[in-house]
Amino acid sequence: DDEDNATMVNSNHIYTSNNHSNSGPGQPSKLMIYDVIYISEKDFYAFSLSDHTINICKEHVSVSGKNISYFYYNKFYHSLLHVKLCYSKKYNLLCSVASDRNIYGWDIDKPSSRPLFIISRHSDIITDFISVDNLDCFVTCSMDKRIVMWSSISRRVKGIFTGHKRGVRCLSNYDVILLSAGYECEARTWDLSTKEPLGLLKGHRYPIVTAKLMCDLAYSEKDYRAITVDEKGEFRLWNIYIKERSSSSDHISLPTLQIFEMSHRESPLDNIRFLAIPYNKKYTAGYYSDIIACSTKLLRFLPEKNAKEFLPPSSSLFNEATATIYTAIGKTLLKYDVCYGNFICSFPDLNHSEISFLHLDGIRGRRIFVGCRNGDLLLVNCTSGAVMDKCIAHNKELTGIVNYTDDSNRNFIYTCSMDGRIRSIEEHNGILSIHNTIENAFGDEKGITSIKLITSLGLLIATSSSKAWGIWNEATF
Repeated sequence: DDEDNATMVNSNHIYTSNNHSNSGPGQPSKLMIYDVIYISEKDFYAFSLSDHTINICKEHVSVSGKNISYFYYNKFYHSLLHVKLCYSKKYNLLCSVASDRNIYGWDIDKPSSRPLFIISRHSDIITDFISVDNLDCFVTCSMDKRIVMWSSISRRVKGIFTGHKRGVRCLSNYDVILLSAGYECEARTWDLSTKEPLGLLKGHRYPIVTAKLMCDLAYSEKDYRAITVDEKGEFRLWNIYIKERSSSSDHISLPTLQIFEMSHRESPLDNIRFLAIPYNKKYTAGYYSDIIACSTKLLRFLPEKNAKEFLPPSSSLFNEATATIYTAIGKTLLKYDVCYGNFICSFPDLNHSEISFLHLDGIRGRRIFVGCRNGDLLLVNCTSGAVMDKCIAHNKELTGIVNYTDDSNRNFIYTCSMDGRIRSIEEHNGILSIHNTIENAFGDEKGITSIKLITSLGLLIATSSSKAWGIWNEATF
């Protein structure tokens, strides 16, 4: 289009042949690309270069598809280098991060060298920058360990998220969920609407390099997933769905569904730096997308349709007398042999509600007390899986069970729940009956998360969801 200024793209450099260049006539000058983004609504590419410019261009492909050319739409010059770009589709606003750690705003349709605004949001290097148009805001993260949420309209700060121990490395967003990963072995999820922490993705042995949410094809919130990769090329797939959010300010640990890596690891191929979730219809399986990983090459990972997803157990216990382990998944109780690691049998659909807690009857060791999410307490035979009796102990999730036999061989079971109650239940000849109750042990709307019994002192100790704890006399309550 312009004989005096032709541009050729190659890898991460741009070669510019300019007759007025200091390199001399016919000698290409080499420019470094700092960041590239694609503006899908306008079919534009925006990229920042080491010559202090931000360029907006459009790609043209020939009918045969063999020839590709780029035509400039707009260009911004500035005295500083701009190393990070972000675009808001809703407000047609291009933002950039300069080497002075300030954020600049540009109108891509106006050929102006002056930015629309200049703001400062961090005290250290800004490492990632995303637009959340459904909440009318931008989110930035930095080496100062902070994540800042600020308005796309007024530019005012709407929220600051702290909790990372080191600098924050990357961000990913879906709807109101934000995923952040720092220069550490943990990633975190946040609720942008309430400004509250949600989940903790903990399990990597090396610092996480990049992380992405995989939620676009999810049928419901239960299908929300995240993918992370660390510095050694280990990928982890996470279930980020949280059924009941904690009232405390702590993150809830989230389960790893799968761990995978390259079949033939070799450096530098396993040095993954970026992830992309393309949702290619040809390669997706259900709500799982294929994954593009970028190292020295582009690597594609495909989901397997016949792979069975791992479901973490809600509770488990060890029966020393029979050398067996019982685990609860959903409404089913699974039994395993400890010596050989073999699966023995399953007891499906013990109750119409999912199992939340298991406790072995300490006297005989042949029965299990099973707590359910709807507050039911079941007495189950360990051998046959038969439900011997059922008691409606609570009206919310049962979170803890302990039992004690007094000198007259009376068997008492103590239970706690998210409904805030502690109950004493007597078991006699396989029949459960409520004996005593503590209502609102820690105050209104404060659930109880665990309970312990000190038989030598005759004391019950319980902890609440608000981090309080209390002690009661087990006989008199």
